[in-house]
Amino acid sequence: MEKLIKKLPVLGLILAAIGVFAFSVPNQGELRANIGGIWTPIPENQAYNCLPDPEEDCVARFDEHGVMIPSTLVKGLYTP
Repeated sequence: MEKLIKKLPVLGLILAAIGVFAFSVPNQGELRANIGGIWTPIPENQAYNCLPDPEEDCVARFDEHGVMIPSTLVKGLYTP
């Protein structure tokens, strides 16, 4: 019984590490790029860059109602 009690912290860490991968949340919303002032959907696997520009909005995620999810907004100038 003492051996089991001594191993419980290690077992807890292992289970926590497994839980991180098992319960990871997928990306929410549709990824869109600001191209010429129009928010255009772009594929998740498409590579893009956001050149530094504090005045422009580069990419963001939008919910199913077409409303931007504010915490996902990335500033910059979109370049495919």
